[in-house]
Amino acid sequence: MKDLDAARRGGVPPGSQGAGLRCSQNLPLSREDEALAAEPEAGDGGNIANEAVTHPKTPTTGADLTPSFLTGVLQAAGCLAAGRVEHVALEPLERSGFASDLLRLRPRYLGGEGPETLIAKLPPAAESVRQVVAAFGFFAREVRFFRELSARVPVRTPRCYFGQLDEGGALGALLFEDLGALSLGAGEADDESRGLERVRRGIDALACLHVAFWDDESVRQLPWIAADIAQRHAGAATLFHARTESFRQLVGDRAPADFLARLDDVADFIAHQGQRCAAPHSTLLHGDYRLDNLLFPETGAPVMIDWQLTGFGPGSYDLAYFIAQSLSPETRRVRQVALLDRYHAALIAGGVEGYSREALQLDYRRSLLSCSLIVVNLSGTVLENRLRAEGAGPEAAAAAEMLPGLEALFATMTERTLQAIMDEDALGLL
Repeated sequence: MKDLDAARRGGVPPGSQGAGLRCSQNLPLSREDEALAAEPEAGDGGNIANEAVTHPKTPTTGADLTPSFLTGVLQAAGCLAAGRVEHVALEPLERSGFASDLLRLRPRYLGGEGPETLIAKLPPAAESVRQVVAAFGFFAREVRFFRELSARVPVRTPRCYFGQLDEGGALGALLFEDLGALSLGAGEADDESRGLERVRRGIDALACLHVAFWDDESVRQLPWIAADIAQRHAGAATLFHARTESFRQLVGDRAPADFLARLDDVADFIAHQGQRCAAPHSTLLHGDYRLDNLLFPETGAPVMIDWQLTGFGPGSYDLAYFIAQSLSPETRRVRQVALLDRYHAALIAGGVEGYSREALQLDYRRSLLSCSLIVVNLSGTVLENRLRAEGAGPEAAAAAEMLPGLEALFATMTERTLQAIMDEDALGLL
């Protein structure tokens, strides 16, 4: 396990990665990409640059991102040696999603130089959505990831200048380097296109992450990880049961009848999967690993963003979620076996022992069932936003703006998840 131990210290030793595993530190950006954006090398996302500094107020809206606040953040991060920020222009990003609002910051400096742009990740504006985000601990996970784990991961993450939770510990804010010059991975993943090549690169990076934390007790026993293992699956099953009617209402006869008939059994199965997070062959999970959360240079490994669902469990969960959501059902059926082979070969090349290809196949089928939680839960969110959009005021306006993208996301994710479950006879595990 020499290679695996080395990976946990921050990288896979030269020559240890096989054809399937390409750890990010061995794949520099092209010169063109280097000119467009600073390259976050493996682990260079680092822990939060100024984690020792506590600001008196955690920003929760764009109005809180004042020149004074940003001056303090950049000075503490070592990015503003002289002068100060005298003005900050804020630009909402289209990529803002359900769980957060994203802003591009353009500081103007007086008497010094600092980053031309930064990305702020803040709680969503709608209060009703904030309550959901707080209840699920999205910001708590991501802030803790960048405080405690990001410097150890052997994959690319964005540099985090600031991350802090509010007084309640459920909401927070983060400031990242701006990697907008890189290409978002979504939308190009069919057949032999550039998208399929990106899926392969995503598989390689995922295996590199998983190898580094394979059966790592030091991570599994982190208080927030241990609590998450104990709570996530039991709570997930309860939520699944609560959302089944909204799911049936939305999908109608577009979902396989066999799946709809077994919804309660699937919920119970997911609850029992929590026990497997403490079993052998578990690792650090990204938790929302899809092309939407990967930024690609022209060559090399992608940058992994959005760690709000990070946790610890079977690596096959990230893998199943990624494959099912990244490819159309038709392309997945053709490419799935090769992608599973690629991931497994990378694990073995990285030093993982005692995990057969057959075991991965079984875990993959189990994980597809677990992935159904996402779409069943999302159905409730869609219906809630439909109701809010019918009202008046800022909450209604925010819901109406979000609704078309949310419904399109639900439709695509549901089709792909359920097709994969049926194709792999995952219901046969119940």
